[in-house]
Amino acid sequence: LRVSEAAALAVGDVRRTRDGSGRLSVRRSKTDQGATGSVLYIGPPTMHRIRRWLSLCGNPDSGPLFRRVRRRGHIQPDRLTMQAIRAIIRARCAVVLTVFYAQG
Repeated sequence: LRVSEAAALAVGDVRRTRDGSGRLSVRRSKTDQGATGSVLYIGPPTMHRIRRWLSLCGNPDSGPLFRRVRRRGHIQPDRLTMQAIRAIIRARCAVVLTVFYAQG
């Protein structure tokens, strides 16, 4: 997903299937000129993490999938901005690269 697509995701865009995997409806993307949307596969480990995240959010039926988290873990009802998502990705990449280069 592009950052803008991830920022636009809503709770209702994720559906769990019987086998523990899931489906993600992407309503619109840069390459989808006809705005027909697409459905993407979510593997069971990722679906498990999404379900854990939603339980921390109070199991909402609607609203943004990715929400702001304030200090001390207070989850907000408003969505993450594209800038916040980019910052999170950069921070995670820095951690991974630090571990990778430390191993040598």
